[in-house]
Amino acid sequence: MANFEVVGNNIGAMICALELAKKDNNVRLINPFPFWGSHLVGTKVNGHRFDFGRIIFDFFSYNNDNTSDIKTYDAHVRNDVGRFYTHIREYIESYIEVNEMSTPQMFFDGKFTDDFLFADSLNILSEFDDATKAKIKGELEVIIAGDRSLHASNKRNPPKKFMETNFAAVSVANHGKTLHEALIAPYLSKILESDNPELCPQYHRIPWVPLYYPETLLTYFTAFPQELPKPKFHYPTAGYFSIIIDKLEQAIKEHNNIEIIYDKVEGIKVDGESNFAVKLKNQDLYSNNFVWAGDQEQLAQVLNADSPAEETQKLPITFTFVRLKSEAVKRKFSVLVVVDADQVPYRITNQTNCSGIEDGYTKLAVECNPTQLIKAAGESEDDQKALIIKSLVSMKIIETPNVIDVISIKRVDKTIRIPNRKNEESFNRFYKSLSSLKGNILQLGTSTDFVAISINDQIVQGLLIAEKYG
Repeated sequence: MANFEVVGNNIGAMICALELAKKDNNVRLINPFPFWGSHLVGTKVNGHRFDFGRIIFDFFSYNNDNTSDIKTYDAHVRNDVGRFYTHIREYIESYIEVNEMSTPQMFFDGKFTDDFLFADSLNILSEFDDATKAKIKGELEVIIAGDRSLHASNKRNPPKKFMETNFAAVSVANHGKTLHEALIAPYLSKILESDNPELCPQYHRIPWVPLYYPETLLTYFTAFPQELPKPKFHYPTAGYFSIIIDKLEQAIKEHNNIEIIYDKVEGIKVDGESNFAVKLKNQDLYSNNFVWAGDQEQLAQVLNADSPAEETQKLPITFTFVRLKSEAVKRKFSVLVVVDADQVPYRITNQTNCSGIEDGYTKLAVECNPTQLIKAAGESEDDQKALIIKSLVSMKIIETPNVIDVISIKRVDKTIRIPNRKNEESFNRFYKSLSSLKGNILQLGTSTDFVAISINDQIVQGLLIAEKYG
């Protein structure tokens, strides 16, 4: 009998199983899929490895502390994972080599500039015309002199009013209407297909939109702008993100203490706190230590619990994978956030540039909202490909369509949970109802907390379970 059963195929489940095994535990790792890594596995197009959009390592955090004890991590505390970024980087670099990426770029008003939306570059404020700058400055001065109930500082310990206000209103209350409508609203509209999307302000970093202090923004209209520390993003030098999944899979398969079972959990009966009868499709197991790394909706199903009335809203994305000769790429960037409404893509990741390697070919992953892509190009994949190529040409990333070597399109209807109040309330009801049914099932990944879903969260959660219970 194994000491632990771990169910899942994401990076958290893999790390959890591997680290438990290193502590001399016998582990059954139950994978319900024929592959490893969840969405981090990426895809292959004509034998070439592509990521599902912008998937990068974020090792930068304001609260990073290399002395933090992994066992003190709390998924329910906003950005608590930031304390462990040094631990995360050391763990990742024990398996793969990473490259520090160049500063992400933004395409705005037909020009390239350092990114304002998720890379914390505020230089764009100096590039507006004089009339717009005067308008932004005046709005910020009014904001600073007024009510602070929606001030960005509230996201640390949000009061009720802040939590119940839509992100768009909070953004305007901190950035001013002019700046919000110029840079933030168009980007969100492209991602979520709404001019006023329902987003919780304290979770603004999930769709990677900013919530700056108005005092910081105002300094950019003085002689002494406040420089923000630049986030440092990293990417595998192998040229594709799933190399970390490959390395973990190899280590798992080589470890004598891990038994891999490719099967689906169909039911779990809990007797007391730590006795679990687990029914798989092809066999039955019994466990005293059970780790669940999947969605809580799936956990509820196998526990025979009531499901919520409405399905969780998740972001749909259409990915276009492009390969071309590197010499044909006329604009160099790691990640490009596309704000302009006349361009259908909202983000383009240059995997080859991110990796820092010299290669004769470059791989681009282009992300679009599926509905907007269909509206602009129709249902035909060939027409959609033509539109993406047209966008690459019009943004002067390439000169002509004939430089494209490979192009492929894949639509994924359910990616990350949209961080709106409706989804959060549904998650919390679900989480509470499961608490009385699951006994001491240990959870990691998307079932742990509404927003503790990042790659970093999963890594720390896997390490935590092994450290605390192994």
